[in-house]
Amino acid sequence: HPKGLITPPISRYIFLKTFLRGGEKVLEIGTGHSALMAIIAAKLFNCEVWATEISEEFFEYAKRNIERNKVQVKLIKSRGEIIKGLIPEGETFDVIFSAPPYYEKPTKGVLTAIEAVGGGKYGEEFSLRLLEEAIDYLAPGGKVSLFLPDKAPLLNVITEKGEKMGYKVRDIKFKAGTRIRHSLIFTI
Repeated sequence: HPKGLITPPISRYIFLKTFLRGGEKVLEIGTGHSALMAIIAAKLFNCEVWATEISEEFFEYAKRNIERNKVQVKLIKSRGEIIKGLIPEGETFDVIFSAPPYYEKPTKGVLTAIEAVGGGKYGEEFSLRLLEEAIDYLAPGGKVSLFLPDKAPLLNVITEKGEKMGYKVRDIKFKAGTRIRHSLIFTI
């Protein structure tokens, strides 16, 4: 997609490697136009993959990319829901993951507001809402993992509030190219 942003595939793969072991039932929130992480989870980790996308245009691109790659991904169109009201009640996942929006306000870059703006003082609101909603959709021993930049205030507020919700939090920091990224992994 001409306006879509793709984080280097190696960083997406490393992120998935921090929490996937293979064969899990997973839900990706916001798969984007490439559906890259959903495809990697299905192809390389043999996961049962569900994925959501809010942008109509990106949804169509993701659908085509999934078909081109000949993988099974249950792609679901969001109308603004994160999990509740979108995923049927009673459905559970071993892992729920996302590369969530994390900017406090719109930027002048290539990202649209819906892709980039997480809300809140540090861009944390989307991630916190996802964590709140995920609790009811995690299988026993399940986890939530967020792909985030190396921004201490953002990481700290999400970690602290996640712990207050009852999650245990593990931060796996990794470098891909010149950028430092974090896989924040939340377990109940």
